[in-house]
Amino acid sequence: MKSCLEQSTLSVIMINYIIANNLLKEKIMTKELSKKEKKRLYMKQYYEDHKEEFKQYSKQYYEDNEEHKKQYYIDNKEKIVEQHKQYKKQYYMNNKALDDAAHAERRALKLDQTPELNDNDRLVIKLLYSVREQFNRINGVAYHVDHIIPLSKGGLHEPYNLQVVPAIENLRKNDSLTYIIPRELCFRIEDLIEAIKDKISIQEHK
Repeated sequence: MKSCLEQSTLSVIMINYIIANNLLKEKIMTKELSKKEKKRLYMKQYYEDHKEEFKQYSKQYYEDNEEHKKQYYIDNKEKIVEQHKQYKKQYYMNNKALDDAAHAERRALKLDQTPELNDNDRLVIKLLYSVREQFNRINGVAYHVDHIIPLSKGGLHEPYNLQVVPAIENLRKNDSLTYIIPRELCFRIEDLIEAIKDKISIQEHK
């Protein structure tokens, strides 16, 4: 089995998310946005500037058409339910990493084992779940995001207590504190940071 560290280049896919955000900011500053991007940003800002008006319009529209909407739902219930199921299924397939990260946070919250996370913490956690998805696809075997110190043993749901590991190793470990997964099979936040530094360094020297 190949080690995660030997495949650190896989993280380039999700690191591009960070790079893309930086490039977008640069394009906005230098006014190099395409017409489509300009329109999207204009509409977003327009909505923010008129948020209350939109809310009032939506509320009034719903009140004026409440009976019609109820009847439409009754007449098309099966079709609407099926469309909703398909949408949820497709959304999960497209956002599995984000959905799993959110689920893990909810589970930790129930156990009261999630510290106060800021936006950067949540981004790192999502990126680790994205790394897991890339390893799953490219290696053809299952990977898990594991809590180094299990939640059941007092571990916290935070970036420094997470690692991407082969599923078989995670299942062997279960919630043990004594079973140590070999470091070369683990991808942790320090590996993510190193990969990001390497990616940024490459971008700066181009």
